[in-house]
Amino acid sequence: MSKSFNSKRQMIETLILADEVLSGEFSFGEKFKCVIVGGSAFLLKYELGRVTLDIDIYSERLQKLEGAKRILNSFNINTQSMSVITLPHKFDEKAIKLNIETKCIDYYVLDDYALVISKLGSGRPLDNRDLLETSILDNVDFVFLGKLLEDTLIDNPVGAERIRNNFNYIKAEYVKKTF
Repeated sequence: MSKSFNSKRQMIETLILADEVLSGEFSFGEKFKCVIVGGSAFLLKYELGRVTLDIDIYSERLQKLEGAKRILNSFNINTQSMSVITLPHKFDEKAIKLNIETKCIDYYVLDDYALVISKLGSGRPLDNRDLLETSILDNVDFVFLGKLLEDTLIDNPVGAERIRNNFNYIKAEYVKKTF
């Protein structure tokens, strides 16, 4: 299996294949929801211009299924970011369903606001580049984003000042870039 992903097509083919293998191994009853986060969400929504090494997913149900997690890991799909990612309240309700045929997993991708907040939370130079070098910031209202970020930080206070500073940096760089 591929060790990295550099195109939307490659990633979708991997998601479909992983779903196919899972459906052959397990009977889940009803489909379960996996929200794709991080660089892989960017790659699915925007031309990222870089490689991502894995597909990070968020799924409370999958987190409890060791056998299913093992299979998905063999496709470089994992839940490792679940414990460290910064996400707004009810992000999963606003996630956008991918239009692909699957048997046991409904794949979703973060909406733009949740994706920006997750990148601000990470705060790595690579994440800042993702925000500034794609068109995602053209799709957000910075006033609303700031309020959503503050609501998010109420329950995620670790690193809040760093995240606020990163938000202000990204906002200033975006303004310089567009004007």
